[in-house]
Amino acid sequence: MSARIYCIPPHDLQVGLTIPDDFLQGIIGGDWDLNRCRLSETEKHRSCVQHYVHGIPWERTVLFLGEYAGRIAAGEIIRGATTIEDLAERYRMRLDPVFESLKTHGFRLYDDAKTIVLPNVHIGRDGAAILGSNGNHRVAMAKIIGIEHVLAHVQAVHVDADKSTAQTRWDLIDSG
Repeated sequence: MSARIYCIPPHDLQVGLTIPDDFLQGIIGGDWDLNRCRLSETEKHRSCVQHYVHGIPWERTVLFLGEYAGRIAAGEIIRGATTIEDLAERYRMRLDPVFESLKTHGFRLYDDAKTIVLPNVHIGRDGAAILGSNGNHRVAMAKIIGIEHVLAHVQAVHVDADKSTAQTRWDLIDSG
């Protein structure tokens, strides 16, 4: 299912807390699908609400004051930035235009004839759609804006899941 793109309501998506971007592909066993939460419980979602709904600057959101401050203090480089100020500027330059584009156009496969990288979604053993670490900001933005469906690559399916889950619950946009 890795090449398939589905149209999924953002409220159907959960966040996999231990699923890296390109870790899973295909039919996979194991417990990777168990450690998850609702998107609204994540710092990324709460920070998007703070920024886009309440007008709080990125550097004063829970994500920046919490996780990012700690990682930068430990010497980690995040999105090419070594300071909170630089990271906030990168967010303003990269994410704020994405938010405006989503408000105007919704989720799209292409922007100015180039392919847009879509969020990766994995199907858990219970049929739940679980976001990996790619696309959380965009899905949070879609929820804030009220977009009814997001486009996502279904990248992995748990071996114990009903294999027809995605085919019956969500619309297939592109089968690759």
